[in-house]
Parts: sequence; structure tokens; C-alpha cells
Amino acid sequence: PSPDWSIADAWVTRDLLATGTDPALVAAVLRYGSPGFPRHHADPEDYVRRTLRRATLFSRARPPRLPD
Repeated sequence: PSPDWSIADAWVTRDLLATGTDPALVAAVLRYGSPGFPRHHADPEDYVRRTLRRATLFSRARPPRLPD
């Protein structure tokens, strides 16, 4: 079985945001560091935005200002 990289993306995104990493840098980490990105995503930038937004819901840190 192959791993579900979206779960890994969510964990990494949440952890980076929780440490105060700039959301634009986190988005770049997703784009360039996630294996096989954009994989099967029809709209990769929408995937990045949704992953950032979802991560803020579960973050213990103050929600950062997300890029549009």
C-alpha cells in the first residue's frame, strides 16, 4: 500500500504553522516538499489553500494570516 500523503501534508502544515512559520513558506514546503506533488489534484493551489486553512483549525497557536 502507498502512503496517504495528504495526511502527512496536514501534519507537517499544522506543525509548521504552530511554530510560527510564515504561511507562504509553509505553502512552498507543500508545493516542493510533498512527494509527487501535485499528484492527482485537479487544482493544486486550491489543495494548498485548503490544507493551510484546515491546519489552522487544529493548531494550538494563534491562527496566522493566510495568503489569498
